[in-house]
Amino acid sequence: MKESLNYETIDSLYEYTNRLIPAVLNLSTKLRNIKDEDTMELMKAAIEGIEWSFNAILLNMDFLRENNIVLDEGKIKTTLIEFSESLENKDLLLVSDILEYEIVEILNDVNRRVEPLLNKTNI
Repeated sequence: MKESLNYETIDSLYEYTNRLIPAVLNLSTKLRNIKDEDTMELMKAAIEGIEWSFNAILLNMDFLRENNIVLDEGKIKTTLIEFSESLENKDLLLVSDILEYEIVEILNDVNRRVEPLLNKTNI
């Protein structure tokens, strides 16, 4: 039962991050150029999506390892800390850089690594 829940979570993560990544890249560009109310609303939604995605990854690390998917947990946690600090400091240029160069990289890496598992199990 638990393993089935893990697969479902990873499948949801994969599907969700395929939509989240383009939105995060769009937000990164907007933060560099346009800082209007719509951009701030997009940022709130992206933060919620990133938080959910990273929690899903971190809570399923054992399951991923059991399926020979090894992720850099330290890098994930460090990125979250840096992202939180940049938000707290309202450093939108740094927020933009972390989104584009670190968070998107982690999400793409996770998707590349879990895709074969999902294809193999045909959830």
